[in-house]
Amino acid sequence: MTWFKDYKGILVLLMATILLLATAACGRPDGQEDEHKGKTVTLYYLDAEGTGFVPVSYTLENLKDPHAETNEILRVLSSPDENRTSPYQASIPKEVAVNSIEILEGQEKIDFGAGYNRLDDVEEAMMRISVVKSVLQIDGVDSVSFSVDDTSLIGTDGVPVGLMTDDTFILDDEDSESVYTTKKRVTLYYADKSGKKMAAVDKTLTATDNMPMTECILNELKNPPEGGKYISPLPPDLKIRQVQIRDNICYVDLSSDIETLAPDVDEQITVYSMVNSLASLNASYQVQFTVEGKRRSKLNDFKGFDGLLSPDLSYSK
Repeated sequence: MTWFKDYKGILVLLMATILLLATAACGRPDGQEDEHKGKTVTLYYLDAEGTGFVPVSYTLENLKDPHAETNEILRVLSSPDENRTSPYQASIPKEVAVNSIEILEGQEKIDFGAGYNRLDDVEEAMMRISVVKSVLQIDGVDSVSFSVDDTSLIGTDGVPVGLMTDDTFILDDEDSESVYTTKKRVTLYYADKSGKKMAAVDKTLTATDNMPMTECILNELKNPPEGGKYISPLPPDLKIRQVQIRDNICYVDLSSDIETLAPDVDEQITVYSMVNSLASLNASYQVQFTVEGKRRSKLNDFKGFDGLLSPDLSYSK
């Protein structure tokens, strides 16, 4: 019965193999390897120009600890050299420190250092989108708020930003560039047909990560309402080179085209149309102008163009 002995040998070997596999399975529970790899999230780095986002997959090292996961995400967003190639750059500037992280009932509060207040409008918007969109992928985090040295973050409209969720931002294309939009009702001051007075016109403007609300306001002054009742107070070729709000002062750098005034518009109307319109944001109480990066003491016959200018409604109709 040699065939029977061979059959028994094969059967014993097969049973031993099954037992070995079963023992190995007991020694490593199902899914443990995947769990140790951590959760994979999408981090939103800035592109090389700093005007859009580059989504990058990243596997978290920390597991099931929202505080540790947030710390890790903020660390890699501010130190991209550890995780990226040259087309990406940090979305958290090196001068912005993280003071603390608090999570309570799904609401996460991140407190940043004073360096946050030195970001310009575009830098601030891009960083905020990057952090919020990245951190909201953590289990147990449903909304995020920012503060700076324990003071609530104030938006360009002078109102606390409050809790942010995925619905706060519109990302046009998750695979490449993004568009951050926000709408606001503002008051714009156009010149009347005489060019010696201003008239207030309310408009709803849409800002993006490439054009903050302050820049939208100044550009919109070149587009008076239809009907011929108002005219633009600004030269048609004027370029808004840069706008930043810091410490309630709006710094505006204009192209040299400002020196060629709009036809039939007085200098003071040109100046205060910009100052009054920007002040309608309630974020800047004074405005300081430069031309091609340099201060000018006069704009034609308007003296004090290099000073801190406050709103003046005495020219309004």
